[in-house]
Amino acid sequence: YMSKSVFYRAFTNEFGVSPNQMILMEKIKYAKSLIANSNYNISEIGYESGFSDPNYFSRVFRKIEGTTPSLYKSKVNLEQH
Repeated sequence: YMSKSVFYRAFTNEFGVSPNQMILMEKIKYAKSLIANSNYNISEIGYESGFSDPNYFSRVFRKIEGTTPSLYKSKVNLEQH
């Protein structure tokens, strides 16, 4: 029983990030697990992680992780072999 703005403020105060940012972080966390444990290409991983646009997925991934999904995948593959 709270308004959207009150919820956003309470959520941000509790977790330090907005609900939207938390959702993006969880999507990227899932994408990282797919990169490490599947043979999907980057576009498929983006779609599987809940992004409807592969370019947006790549931009969000880079913003959160500091590297592109392709470079992250290369790094993970090198570490696994």
